[in-house]
Amino acid sequence: AAAAGENPYLLAHHPHDDEGVIPLADVLENTALCCYAHGHSGSPGAKLGLQGVTNPYIWRLNTNSTFEEQAIIYYEAFATELRVYVIELYTNPTALPAPKIIPLAYPLQPVVLNPPVAGFTATPVSGVAPLAVSFTDTSTGYPTSWLWTFGDGATSTEQNPSHGYATPGVYDVSLRATNAAGSNTKLRSGYVTVSPPPPTQTFVPTADAYVKSSRVDNNYGTSSEIRVKTDDTTYKSYLRFNVGALANPWVISAKLRLYVTNGSNDGGSLYLAPTGWTEGGITWANAPSIGGAPIATGTPISSGQWREIDVTSVVRGTGTYDFALAGGSSNSAYYSSRQGAHPPQLVVQTSPPTVPVADFAATPTQGPASLAVQFTDLTAGGPTSWLWTFGDGTTSTQQHPSKTYANPGVYDVSLRATNSLGSNTLARSGYVQVSNPLPPVADFAGTPLSGFAPLEVAFSDLSSGAPTSWLRSFRDGTTSTLKNPTKTYTTHGSYQVTLQ
Repeated sequence: AAAAGENPYLLAHHPHDDEGVIPLADVLENTALCCYAHGHSGSPGAKLGLQGVTNPYIWRLNTNSTFEEQAIIYYEAFATELRVYVIELYTNPTALPAPKIIPLAYPLQPVVLNPPVAGFTATPVSGVAPLAVSFTDTSTGYPTSWLWTFGDGATSTEQNPSHGYATPGVYDVSLRATNAAGSNTKLRSGYVTVSPPPPTQTFVPTADAYVKSSRVDNNYGTSSEIRVKTDDTTYKSYLRFNVGALANPWVISAKLRLYVTNGSNDGGSLYLAPTGWTEGGITWANAPSIGGAPIATGTPISSGQWREIDVTSVVRGTGTYDFALAGGSSNSAYYSSRQGAHPPQLVVQTSPPTVPVADFAATPTQGPASLAVQFTDLTAGGPTSWLWTFGDGTTSTQQHPSKTYANPGVYDVSLRATNSLGSNTLARSGYVQVSNPLPPVADFAGTPLSGFAPLEVAFSDLSSGAPTSWLRSFRDGTTSTLKNPTKTYTTHGSYQVTLQ
């Protein structure tokens, strides 16, 4: 900071008076450092000079806590000085006390304020209604107020608002950013596209029943409930759905909904079940075995609520689907059967064939090399393959790839999404910005730090910033370039250790 002509101001937790200022000694000796502020101990105050430090320009500013000392420190900043007022609130002051004047090593330079340049991004910018969109202000020039117009009659004055589009349509979005110097507006025409929600079809079971381990030959196919339990008496349940003609050929979502009539800490796991059982004939003795990985694991359930389980991975079109509920706990879970008041439901959403609309996001999009970036595919329209181009000569065909940029630069990123009907490409210019790597911040530890000679000490590098070489001085005339060296001190004494 001093090298850049700036005024360093050090803020610390508390001074550790019982240990002196040793942890901060090198920093506090910097004559450009004018203020050492801390709290936690002592009364609020401003005093020139700090015991144990030769820097003649440093002020010790004790902020402490308002609720303990009933006093605060108030600052006024001027071009060449700070004026510090120690205000004792418990005296009910009506005027400021005389200030302490702290000269600045470098004059403050005024910032020329220009009107902001409005800019923004949003995600997602396309989808089905209702569509929740998060907007991010990217304006430059230090705006202090914002006015968003979302194109559907709604507005917001938040910096980074979220907005829900309830009705299908194509919407223009604008942002007016303002500061004391003026305003600027950014308009993106047709920025958000909201499609009608896909058609939904609901199917009820053609058969369901539970079986009971303590009544191995009994059939409960006419019960108004299906049950799950694992204990001295165990319940399992079976459901069958016939998914008939669908409005569209592509299943984009399928959910099994079960109405809870008796809550439990574990509602049971859901499995695909073999066929061949009948509602009027299934018993514990002849029930098909349940195996393989569950579609969904058990979760706590509450009476009077619907439990929704995503079964999109197995329900891919028309056909017959058999499910089984098993597991659970010693606390029975009951659901309404198809003979009950709230029959189970299989809710299927479908979509007509369409060419994909490529979209993606990434995080982070800027930082020092090497920068690891996680890309997320947000494409609509059911893509089946992807081709990412990262701008540095590399590509990926994964849906959600990770990419590390080793070298500084500004990189264009594109995604081509494809299905059987065609392809669509989205390119973002200068999307990833990689700066030069930051210098490392040296840090280390050693153990043990005291003992009788000869004393063997193991040093561990704790530096951040991915250093590639190390130079450690043990201050007894020896050094090491190892990352984690071991050093034996043969002569008694107190040694300062440095790591570069």
